[in-house]
Amino acid sequence: MQAILKTPLILTALLPFCVSAKISVENATVFATQSPDEPSAIFMNLHNDGREPVNLAFAQSPRAARLELHGTQHGKMLTLSGIEIPANGNVQLKRGGLHI
Repeated sequence: MQAILKTPLILTALLPFCVSAKISVENATVFATQSPDEPSAIFMNLHNDGREPVNLAFAQSPRAARLELHGTQHGKMLTLSGIEIPANGNVQLKRGGLHI
């Protein structure tokens, strides 16, 4: 798969959190697919400089896309209702773990 940086997509998804908390995004990557119907994944590093944890409850895109929060447990992908970014902490969205 070809990796494509999609910073505007990621920043759009996190905009509500950036207004009320100090969330930064690094190394955001979306993997291109052969077909628009083929699933992809979004990986990134999230950092919360705030004093309170922040829950990433959803992601959205200005493009027609269905974005879901996922994690893995025992090798199986699970749909999540949120991803917590701890106060003064980091969360890594990566292959085999948390991702969008």
